[in-house]
Amino acid sequence: MAFTNVYTVAVDRTKCGAGNLGNFPLLISASHASLKSTAHGGDVTDGTNGFDIVVFADGNLSTYVPWEVESWNPVSGTLVIHALCASVNGSSAGSNSSLVVAWGNSAITTQQNVGSFAPANVWDSDYKLVLHMNSNSSFPDSTSNGNNATLIGPASAITGQIDGAVAWQRGPTYSGYVSVGTSGFASGANPFTISFWFAPAPSGGIHYDLVLGNYATALDGVVIHTDGSVVSLGTPGHELTFSSLSGWHHVAFVYDGTNLAIYHNGSLMSGSPQTLTLNTTNSIATVGFPGILGSVFNNIGSADETRVSIGTSHGSPDWIVSEFNNQKNPGNIGSPNFLIWTSGATVTQQNQPQMFVMT
Repeated sequence: MAFTNVYTVAVDRTKCGAGNLGNFPLLISASHASLKSTAHGGDVTDGTNGFDIVVFADGNLSTYVPWEVESWNPVSGTLVIHALCASVNGSSAGSNSSLVVAWGNSAITTQQNVGSFAPANVWDSDYKLVLHMNSNSSFPDSTSNGNNATLIGPASAITGQIDGAVAWQRGPTYSGYVSVGTSGFASGANPFTISFWFAPAPSGGIHYDLVLGNYATALDGVVIHTDGSVVSLGTPGHELTFSSLSGWHHVAFVYDGTNLAIYHNGSLMSGSPQTLTLNTTNSIATVGFPGILGSVFNNIGSADETRVSIGTSHGSPDWIVSEFNNQKNPGNIGSPNFLIWTSGATVTQQNQPQMFVMT
């Protein structure tokens, strides 16, 4: 198949943890003139859906990987994709892992990431909820669990860390959140991993920027709140604090059934992990949903890219620092960072099912 643009997209292993990671959902973000539709001077031939923007595992352009398009703008040429990378090499490896992104093929007129390459297959079975938060009206769960979110209270769509994000506004009851489903979550205080981006509400008074779970019940969830000049993360009465922040910050909570580890911008926070026992009947994985991402009491907190999974497979230090660096500075065509874009396809590495044959 003939593509006008083919790029090898390599993961800079020096920006990952030491160990290799399996089934990593790689954020591929780019802005480039060639990613505009042909009607706007670019090379993407399907100007409505961008179906000819595809992701391959190998340089032979013979094998797809699952990918999800979070957004594509045919006018500006901006693209945000999440693609499954079967193996991401860590800093101790001898070479970088790679995928191949291609576009500009008029022979492709239908969606290619279907079947085993469908968007939901980017997220392995441990993921129970993935919200990209790029709208203030629609909150689909990207996993196969269907834990779609419903907005409660007024909110605004804003520019986020990755794409769009949500800022909750002061409502008539001073509260707002999104309520989600519970499909696939185990009962009781089972291990879990939660990661997300947040922008703190303005300081002064108590502002609950994010409530994951039921704050009213002790040890029933994890929270972020600002109180004057202090930002706190953790469980009620067991929070770690640091000076007031501005802008976007990545946070991850990893609970292994005994200890709660809290990461801020890829690093384990001082005083973490904490030994504690979450409520065994109303854990974060049960009563915590619905009632996730609550912004309560007189605040204007914001949230982006929220992921919840059972277990700790997505909560290792290597995984969290790689996730943070990938989402913080993904890199662009001509501007390498976590990802290094190289024109042409020279890699043959991953083993995925064969692609669909297009006629």
